[in-house]
Amino acid sequence: MSELLEKSRQSLLSAKSLVKETYYSSTVNRSYYACFQFILHILFTKIKKDPTEFYNEVQNGKNGTHTWASKLISYELAKKDMIDYKWFQGHVPALKERRVNADYYQSVISQEEGYKAISEAENIINLLVKNFK
Repeated sequence: MSELLEKSRQSLLSAKSLVKETYYSSTVNRSYYACFQFILHILFTKIKKDPTEFYNEVQNGKNGTHTWASKLISYELAKKDMIDYKWFQGHVPALKERRVNADYYQSVISQEEGYKAISEAENIINLLVKNFK
């Protein structure tokens, strides 16, 4: 099992624990990172992107790590299934936006938003599992 896959699994389990303890902002954060760590896992283990090359591209490019990883996964998804590609294109940025809001702004994150973030992360992960077996 890759370390990123294990980190993703632990982040999702953490999100599920945190929501029960009413730490909704942290729930959103861990849900997003479960998804992002899984994206990196797919990128490095299934698509076989060299991690050193990836991080060099991030250093030399205009995109951050999260945006570049999502773009590379999107390119591969577009080759496989346009419906899944379009879904991914809408849901990953929305989850990231929720995470930014939960982490950096003074808004109150509700229980519903916490559970929705977990569900979104699980749906994104399941879509990636389906497309990158």
